[in-house]
Amino acid sequence: QTHLRPYKKYMQEVTELIEVINSKYGSAQWYPIDFFYENNYAQAIAGMKLHDVLLVNAVIDGMNLVAKEYVAANVDNKGVLLLSRFTGSARELGKGAILINPYDFEATADAIRKAIQMPKDDRREKMHGLRKTLARRNIYAWAENFILSLDLQSSYVHDVNKP
Repeated sequence: QTHLRPYKKYMQEVTELIEVINSKYGSAQWYPIDFFYENNYAQAIAGMKLHDVLLVNAVIDGMNLVAKEYVAANVDNKGVLLLSRFTGSARELGKGAILINPYDFEATADAIRKAIQMPKDDRREKMHGLRKTLARRNIYAWAENFILSLDLQSSYVHDVNKP
């Protein structure tokens, strides 16, 4: 999508807004928004380990793996996940994440404030729960469920075709 003109325009607007926010609220040693956009998976995962909050504000999405990667990268349980309720991963991770509606800007801003101000113990508890969910609902569990569902469908088709 990065080659599409509307996407490029959107990215330019986002980048300019981040620059305004960082210059207004940041300092030479610190800035509130660390934004980088590169196609570098190792760098992205390393960044996820360092950041206190991840906002996944997709308006339409399938299973958003970025949210799961953030949870997997947070081995110290210090991060907070803000997750659009429109992502597929919201069903799985919604209990430990702060769910947002990306169309509601004020509520999203409030959720970001809540995440930033969240006490460390609450952060640890939420992220620990997310990591337990992720460990339990891994690729092996998915494959087992998938095969069982195929088996059930096969049994149903077989029963329907009996004379």
